[in-house]
Parts: sequence; structure tokens; C-alpha cells
Amino acid sequence: MIHELSYTTNAGCPNGWDSTLNQCKPSDDDCLARNNDPGFSKAGPISRAFTSRCISGCKFELKGNGPTVCTDGICTGNYAWTGVCPATSPPPPAPPTEVTKNDPQECVSYGSGQKFCQKTNGEQCYTSSNGKQTCWTAGETGEKNSDNVKQKRDPGPTEIPPNLTLPNGDTLTKNGDSKTQTTTITNPGSTPRTVTTTTTNYVTTNGTNSGPTNDGEKDDGSESGDDDKEQPGKVTGGGNCEEANKPMVEGDPLLANIVLQTWATRCAVESGNAVTSTGNIESCASDFTVTGPPKSPEVLKLKALRAQICPGEGDGPIQDSDFLGDGSGEAPASSVIHEFDAGGGSGWDMTGFGFGRSCPALPVVTVYGRTYDLGGDGRNAAACGIANILGWFVLLGAGLWCLRTVTEA
Repeated sequence: MIHELSYTTNAGCPNGWDSTLNQCKPSDDDCLARNNDPGFSKAGPISRAFTSRCISGCKFELKGNGPTVCTDGICTGNYAWTGVCPATSPPPPAPPTEVTKNDPQECVSYGSGQKFCQKTNGEQCYTSSNGKQTCWTAGETGEKNSDNVKQKRDPGPTEIPPNLTLPNGDTLTKNGDSKTQTTTITNPGSTPRTVTTTTTNYVTTNGTNSGPTNDGEKDDGSESGDDDKEQPGKVTGGGNCEEANKPMVEGDPLLANIVLQTWATRCAVESGNAVTSTGNIESCASDFTVTGPPKSPEVLKLKALRAQICPGEGDGPIQDSDFLGDGSGEAPASSVIHEFDAGGGSGWDMTGFGFGRSCPALPVVTVYGRTYDLGGDGRNAAACGIANILGWFVLLGAGLWCLRTVTEA
């Protein structure tokens, strides 16, 4: 709805009566207030076939507070109410629907029944004989395919034909008129950029596809190129974490994977956070209870803290087995590390670090009826000493080799 003042007598109109519009003449404040009307959205850019129009006595125009793209009289950017239409040389009038309409693109016709459209995101689209349109960014050039149509956009005002013989053996013929346009791209705080392009349609002689891609889309701007290659997805369920309400996805397998992972992650977080307690944990005179998932780390930690504050209360101390066994909790330090005792058996296990090795005894052998004790007379201890020394050299060599590998990398 257009914000306006309507009176039937000149006496009730502070700025006078507009006999053409049959309403009070608005003030600048009245016009600026229209920017807050429910029917007017300032959420983003729109495309209109004008830069300024006079609507119900107020000027609706393209603002310079954001990027703008203007081609063939169609501009995309931020529009707003700016004040009263000037008394002399006002902009051409337009119906109120020019403000409230929410079309995805604005179009103008050109030769051979073709039309040019500019979307609200600044993309520029050209129709072809197959009833579809192909879209380009403002400065983009090259070739695009839409079924049996190849659309070529060249820099400058001159058409440059593509290779008219396709790899599949079919040939191309020009269809319709070329469209040469000059686009002005303006960004706040920068010098406007002017882009000149020429766009031409070509069709295949035998109706085969003009190329491996399909960039065409409906000519009403409701979709984007290659939409027919996308698998539409539909999601139902997933409103809560009950297994019976697990989300169901139809169509798109990628979407299904994303939805199911998101649902599982959300429910895991909710399950981990589903811990509640009552009472004051620091007051042994009051009851304290904790509820949550079985063997939840949060539940066990709270119970352990309560047991430290109030010894002898509750179900007894928390055991290591409460944390281990099902992988749901954390193992306390007491179940992993013992106090270090350099000389005791309960100290660190140094096996494998070169400190806790053992040496097997050399065997006793019999050769031709004679027995030889290879480890006798201290030979076993000497052999073990030599083996230990060689072991240190092996470890040293391995360390140097690793250091060399890392430094070379």
C-alpha cells in the first residue's frame, strides 16, 4: 500500500490539492515515510526499466548507495522514495505497482521476437528460439549452450561468429538479430565502468545439442542454468531427536547426507547437554541430585565433586569402571598414571626406551659328543654387554637417520 494523504477539500491539505491525482499534494516527509510502508522492501536490489519515476506525487528512484548495473534503460540496484516530484520537468509517471511488484527480472523486447532481461542480481539474459534464456554477468563474454542453441557474447559492437562446425559433425546457423549493448557498472566510491558487448544466437542444423553443457533456463527468471541437472530434494521429519522422527530425504543423495549428519550432530549435542541437577552442590545440609544420560562424563564429574565436598554421602566414590568400558566417559588420571618410583615396580614402564631390556642366556651345545657352555666363565655377561652397546649404536643411527630425513624434507 502506498503511504498517502487523501482529503476531499483543499482546506484539509497543507500543501494544496492535486486535481490530477485527486489527492492532497504530499510533503517530502510524506514521501520519505513511504520507505517504511509494509509493501515496500529495502532488503536488497531490484530491477526496473527506469532510474526515476513519479508515483502518486513522490519520486521513486535509483539510489547511489550500492552497486548499480544499467543496460538498455533497465537498472538494477537499490531504489527508494526520495521526496516530492519536482514541479518543473518531473520524471514520467508510473503506476504504484512499480514499487510493490516482486518480479525476478525486468525485460525489454528487441528484434525477431527476442527479449533482453536483467535480473535483480545484475545478471543479463537473452532469449532464444527454444523458448529459454541464457544469462551472463555484466562483463562476461564467451559461448554458452542451451539444447540446440549456442549463444555467443563478444566484446565490442561487432559480432564474431563461432566455429560453425561442431565436434559432433552438426553445423550452426545464425538465428535472429544480434544484440549490442552498453552497460554501465557503478560501485560506490569508484569510477563507473562501461562494458560493450554483442550477443548472438546460433542453432544447430539437425537439432542436436550445441555443446556438452546446458546453460538455458526458463525465460521468466524463476530458475538458473543447468537446473535440469540438479536433483530436487525434499526433507521431512527431524523435528526432534526421537528415532521415529529421523529426517527423511527424497531425491538428492548429497542433501540426504548433509541433513542426516546435521541431525545426528545436533542430537549428540543435545544428549550431551541433557544434564540437570537440583540443590546446592556445596551444601551438605541440602539434597543434591544429578540426572542425565547413563555414564555421562558431566554427570560423573558432578557426582565426584559432590563426593569430595560431602564424604560418605550418596552411592559411594566414583570408580574407574564408571568411566571406562563403554567409551562414553573420560578415564581419570589414577587409572593411567601411577606415582613415579625410580626404584620400584610400580613406577613408569620404561620398556622399549632402552632402560628395561633383558639379555637371554647363551645356549649350551653338544658337538660330536662334547658339550660346550657358550655363556660360561662370564662369556654370557660379556656378550650381553656388547649387545647393549650395539643396541645404543642402532638407536643413535636411527635417530640420526630420522633427523636427516626431517631436515632434508
